[in-house]
Amino acid sequence: MIGKAGEAGLKQKKQIETVRKFRDGEYQVLIATRVGEEGLDISEVNLVVFYDNVPSSIRYIQRKGRTGRKDSGKLIVLIAKDTIDETYYWIGKRKISAAQGIGDKISKELHLQESPSVLDAYF
Repeated sequence: MIGKAGEAGLKQKKQIETVRKFRDGEYQVLIATRVGEEGLDISEVNLVVFYDNVPSSIRYIQRKGRTGRKDSGKLIVLIAKDTIDETYYWIGKRKISAAQGIGDKISKELHLQESPSVLDAYF
């Protein structure tokens, strides 16, 4: 499935038809460009494989959200050793860890205090 870009790619009607066929089991595998990262809601997906890596924690979370909605799922990101993919992996891992740390700190603070805190205090 290729997103619509100029004259290339699939028109929205064809994208919807493709997703419907996948959802209905007519297609067992859906191969998509970046259009598959955002906006697809197919709860039955249990495995997502990415052939590239991105340093964006937002895109990583969006990608991860494509699987395991109904049952447990698995995300696989293929990374070539000693390439930019490996660098992106470590950058992304650090960003996710930092975001989790901030979330944990805010949760802990809010549970310990009687009155809610202003989020601006954490940035």
